[in-house]
Amino acid sequence: MKKITLLLITLVTINSAHSQITYNDIADFTFTPNSFTGIGIDFNNDTIPEFTLDEQGDGTVGTFFNSTDFNFIGYGSLAGGYGWDIIKPLTNGFTVNNTGSFEAQGDAYINAMWQNPGDEFPEGISYVGVKLKLGANTHYGWLRVNSASGVITLLDYAYNTTANESINAGQQVLSINDFSNTMKVSYYPNPAKDVIHINSKNTIKEANLIDISGKTIILKVFNNNVNISAFPSGVYFLHVKSGKNTAIKKIIKI
Repeated sequence: MKKITLLLITLVTINSAHSQITYNDIADFTFTPNSFTGIGIDFNNDTIPEFTLDEQGDGTVGTFFNSTDFNFIGYGSLAGGYGWDIIKPLTNGFTVNNTGSFEAQGDAYINAMWQNPGDEFPEGISYVGVKLKLGANTHYGWLRVNSASGVITLLDYAYNTTANESINAGQQVLSINDFSNTMKVSYYPNPAKDVIHINSKNTIKEANLIDISGKTIILKVFNNNVNISAFPSGVYFLHVKSGKNTAIKKIIKI
């Protein structure tokens, strides 16, 4: 079963706006050579894949897409005469944003049989940089793959839910200290064993419980109350939202 973890990160701007990463930890999918099997990539978890990656013979992994809606960082450009359809392996931390070479013309490939020597994905972990349109907005994301003797396995993927904002390849960490509260809240009791009341003049619509590793669990909110009885004792951050307003504070589960 696919495990979906939402990880919050901070986008530092004058207004201290916040970004959110949606991270999808899937069952590893190996593109066995000449299997002609594929997997749908559903970044926003709406059950409709944004595109499909398929094994297309001899270990080549490829996809077909509308290039106005999706694209991938490649080795070159159509004008340059090579590499627009050859997906480039990225290293951990590579910044995926609007400066990337998104030049594919409707198809793109990993380990294409016609690529130049040296352009194959190296042994071990690499990333694919992705540009995708969701609705009218452009977003950036990554796919993490492993190459073993040229055989590609898809491990997981993620995207930044804030339109036009960058994401680093592999990014799925939490930065709490940079969050600013845009509404006044208090939580009680704190420490708490089960139910926590969120004291605010705002009606709380969303609540996420974040552990110290950055894993986020979506909580049900009822009358500005949340129940944390099912979680282990420890230190957490309770992140709440009301419209565009947000607040995050530390809580202790006993």
